[in-house]
Amino acid sequence: MLGMAAAQPAQPSQPSGEESVAATNAPVARAFAADFFAAFAPRTAFDMIARLPGFTLQEGASVRGLSGGGGNVFVNGARIATKDISLEDYLRRIPAAAVLRIEIVDASTMGLDAAAFRQVANVVLQAKDESSGVATLRMLATRSEDVAALGQISWQGSLAGLRLTAGGEYGTNNISRMEGTQSLSGARANADGPLRENRVSRIAAGNVSLGGTLGPVTATASYSHRENPFRRNADFFARPRDTAQPDFLYVEKYHYRDESDEFSLMADATFGRHKLKLVGLRSRVRLDTVSLASTAVPDRPLEGSSFTLAQVQDETIGRLNWSAGFTSFEPSLAVEIANNTLRADTIAVSLRPGANPSQQDTNVAERRVTVEAGAVWKASSRLSFNAVVARETSRITLTQPTSARNSYAFTRGRFVANFDPSPILTTALQFERTVGQLNFNDFVGAQQVFDGTATISNDRLRPSSTNSLAVNIDWRPRFGGGLNLRVSHNWLSNVVDTIPLGQNRQGVGNIDQATEWLIDLGLTLPLNALWRGTELAINGNWRETRVTDPFNGQKRALQGGTGRPLQVELRRAADSSTNYGITYTGQFRSFAFRREVFLDYAETDSFGFYFERTLGQRLKLRLSGERIDGRSIDRDLFTSGGVRGVDPVVQTERRRRPDSPLFRFQIERTF
Repeated sequence: MLGMAAAQPAQPSQPSGEESVAATNAPVARAFAADFFAAFAPRTAFDMIARLPGFTLQEGASVRGLSGGGGNVFVNGARIATKDISLEDYLRRIPAAAVLRIEIVDASTMGLDAAAFRQVANVVLQAKDESSGVATLRMLATRSEDVAALGQISWQGSLAGLRLTAGGEYGTNNISRMEGTQSLSGARANADGPLRENRVSRIAAGNVSLGGTLGPVTATASYSHRENPFRRNADFFARPRDTAQPDFLYVEKYHYRDESDEFSLMADATFGRHKLKLVGLRSRVRLDTVSLASTAVPDRPLEGSSFTLAQVQDETIGRLNWSAGFTSFEPSLAVEIANNTLRADTIAVSLRPGANPSQQDTNVAERRVTVEAGAVWKASSRLSFNAVVARETSRITLTQPTSARNSYAFTRGRFVANFDPSPILTTALQFERTVGQLNFNDFVGAQQVFDGTATISNDRLRPSSTNSLAVNIDWRPRFGGGLNLRVSHNWLSNVVDTIPLGQNRQGVGNIDQATEWLIDLGLTLPLNALWRGTELAINGNWRETRVTDPFNGQKRALQGGTGRPLQVELRRAADSSTNYGITYTGQFRSFAFRREVFLDYAETDSFGFYFERTLGQRLKLRLSGERIDGRSIDRDLFTSGGVRGVDPVVQTERRRRPDSPLFRFQIERTF
């Protein structure tokens, strides 16, 4: 119940068939055999997950250690034991031919690994030892002169009696070309002009794993390497409204390079009703960033600032799980130790002549010990209960820029009551207490060169905690499709946010209380009565938060976004070789609050399409378009003369950035 899967798909230890390999006493909500997806001609497990009725893949939270993280897709009843590979990329490396079926399983039976979700999809792999692979070439274009390519390959098979999987990808995974306008109004500047912004994201990654079985023990060793450079360049050609003032050029640059190496080892053994699983993981992540904002006016010195960050984070994790299965009761226990270190060097430089750079070195270390215990009790065929409790201790040592040692100890847990009134309808009531982790980056002071604000570090931070009450309804009608609805209300304390630290200064700190409403919706509706082979899929998340602003005492939203954008897809399987559809993505908004600054960021609605054609048994072509109506990325920045919301706004910056359509042409071949 608290298990982990290998960093690459391993051969299932349970026999194949219609019995769930999740090894829980809770019933499987619904199982979808591989034949269910045949009409869509999937090439990878990701293609199959994308077609699950009423289900949306969600990546897990970024946390230190393995407890409390992970996404909402498991493989052979266990969470994947990797933090370097995203869940989407992991599933893209599993050939569809290797999948026996996919089950939608009650997440409460998966321990704290699935704490953030009501249901998870469990990918059950074929037990037979056959080799299979997928090779993909994807071309990207925003216009005739902006063309890029990405190649991917994955393979799994046997070598000297061992299970071998390998994969890699190289190229450009996203490009964006925006041409819009920017306006400045206020005491500091009054100007308008064209704004051009380019974004390019590239990737180079590879992975390999080797696994085998000796007696009751199955073991898998995995290694992965990833490099992810990103560049963002923006130019604003400003023309002052006062024609007596000279034109000027404002430039923003943000470049980063993210590089990581990860090694993991997993071993599990089954002894009758008892199952043991051991996971070890070692990773290193290197991050280098450069931010620059400058203003060039003819016959004047260059103005602006830059901020650079060089950071290395190391993590070592050991986790041991035990579980036992009985007729109506299943206990489990897990112990995890995670050691983390972060070293960061930052330099903030003003471009004004004679200005001295500001440099800060940060060294943070943490030892985190977690003990989890859980149990599932099946009271009847329709009623079951799940309870999980975890005790966690954390000691964080900060040696630079100040010397501090903080120790934290807390308890988190979850209780879920499941009631299934019929085979097609399941309901659940969930009480949960979670405690967040302190972000190591909050100990690193930062200069926001794009809005002119500085944030200092705080060695007295406390982790945030959340008490939540949630109701979930899942309906799987016999005519197909599905509905999953989750409504939750959360009470938050010690919220990590930007707060006043001393006179006219700000930093990362804690706000005592906040509230949050969350609604998650996943709906798949068959429309065969209107057009054979057609279905409508709707997935979205709505979030509303309220907190008292520590600067002005007013009510406002929390930092961050308002939820996942609404995704609507109308798709049709015309025949066994042709699929097509149109997509709609709703608006996404996020906010940032500083002492003097309020930032409102919004991505407007956008539309897309795709067309897939299968040629023979192995080749599949796909043409898709995104942002075909010119999605706009807008940003409004308001700067006050003193405290935001109290003193009047003295400067307003508005950006309207229509994005160029992005087209992808993909050739995918299985072998």
